[in-house]
Amino acid sequence: MHDNVRYGRIAAAGWILLATGMSAHAAAPSLGDAPAIVYSESSVRVIHETVDVSVDFDRFTTRLEHLLGHYDPSVNGLFGKDPTLAIQRMKAMEGTDRFMIFASQNHGALLSIAGKPMKAKRYHIGNPLIALDMTRHQVGAGLYAPLTLLIYETSPSTVRIEFDNPSSLFGQFNDAAVTAIAVRLDSSLRDMIEKAALPDDRQATDQ
Repeated sequence: MHDNVRYGRIAAAGWILLATGMSAHAAAPSLGDAPAIVYSESSVRVIHETVDVSVDFDRFTTRLEHLLGHYDPSVNGLFGKDPTLAIQRMKAMEGTDRFMIFASQNHGALLSIAGKPMKAKRYHIGNPLIALDMTRHQVGAGLYAPLTLLIYETSPSTVRIEFDNPSSLFGQFNDAAVTAIAVRLDSSLRDMIEKAALPDDRQATDQ
């Protein structure tokens, strides 16, 4: 079931709290040198988007992977040593709408274990420089960077793309600078999907 709006609860209840019946907002009792652990929770309104595209799964995902850049983690070692060079290399990794792929998982192949193979892939996409523009204001924004897309086949000629709307994810931080960037990401995601869905005879002229 795919609701347009779902409510997420950002929390985890430890087994100690469950066993003692303590409130999730209370600190666990200190035991010697054991650290105090305080759990808290909040409700976040998240807009979930579903996009159906009349296109072949393999053609769409191949096109998407071609359009996007690919993150090379070897650049990580330059962050503290040579930030200028690190920025240059990350800019060179950018693909359409500045996005790059960090990782992907083939959930369709995994379903073969259950005897239900299908075409389904999850992509982690984003841009470290865009993430930096947000985390420099609110480090908590790093929880949602990179973004996640799930793409799967619903029929031999139709794919479904699912993702959580970036501005609803990052909007929870109530930071104008972060929200402004997230709103641009909303538009960039849709633009990227439309480019990947273009017919072959339109790809060359629309790049």
